[in-house]
Amino acid sequence: MTTYEKPHLSIDQQIDLLESRGLVVPDREEARHYLGTVGYYAMGSYWYPARRVVDEGSGSRPADTFVDGASFSDAAALYLFDQKLRLIALEALERVERALKVSVAYTLGKRDLFAHRDAVFMHRGFVTDRYWNHARWVADLDGKVKRKGHQHIKAVHDRYNGKLPIWIAIEVMDFGDISRLIWGMSEEHAEPVAEALNLYTVKALVSWSRAMNHLRNLCAHHQRLWNRELTVQPSAARGPLRAFFAQIDGEERLWQRPYAALLVLAYLHEQVVPGSAWPQVLGAHLQRLPVSPGVNHGEMGAPDAWHAHPAWGLTA
Repeated sequence: MTTYEKPHLSIDQQIDLLESRGLVVPDREEARHYLGTVGYYAMGSYWYPARRVVDEGSGSRPADTFVDGASFSDAAALYLFDQKLRLIALEALERVERALKVSVAYTLGKRDLFAHRDAVFMHRGFVTDRYWNHARWVADLDGKVKRKGHQHIKAVHDRYNGKLPIWIAIEVMDFGDISRLIWGMSEEHAEPVAEALNLYTVKALVSWSRAMNHLRNLCAHHQRLWNRELTVQPSAARGPLRAFFAQIDGEERLWQRPYAALLVLAYLHEQVVPGSAWPQVLGAHLQRLPVSPGVNHGEMGAPDAWHAHPAWGLTA
């Protein structure tokens, strides 16, 4: 194992290093601002596409030097684009998360006020899972109720012998909690939730809710979004859903990229808030991607004619 031995560099030394490697820095004050408030390695995600590629015979790797024309200002513009992209996505993710919670509470609440706590409403895999089973999920939920930020909910919890009905319990759950519960619900109880979102299978509901939780975590924790490969990607659309996703239908590799996840978010948002202008806001922002060396819509997993999708409201 190699020990990390690169020295600490001042902000100006960082800029000098970048310039020595061929990155044009047209505004040194701009560079100082971003390196001092965002950080060298975080900004590196945005100048990375402009690095030269070295052929090593058995493969290729990015070099430390940059292609001609690469600029720090381009990296800064891409950072700002990605920052706003995350904020736009979060707006819709909040609505989708809320709708999922209400739908689960309504569906399970009709069966039993405390159905989320009862293993009889869950599939066997959730009950017996060794790593994160239903009993542990319930215990974690109970722990969240006791936190100081949930005093009004804790009062109900204490008054009724430590149990909250599902329609109150959802207020303590985060997106990860609700996506895990959706995965754990038996199919007969998950089907109405899928139907409420015009998803035609429970499999799609489970996969897409997990993918949206992953997308939400990336956005909420300020992680690069625009060109990454998603750790948790939505399953490819099947059956009637394929029509909305015709642009990427049959392109399994594209379902690993952010464009597919954003298209899934657009579909879910339309089911939750029909006729909303949010997809057009997202489409207009995607169109403003600051194209520069190594930076294009294809890096997001978007097909050539991505802008022609009706959801974005753009001219072809």
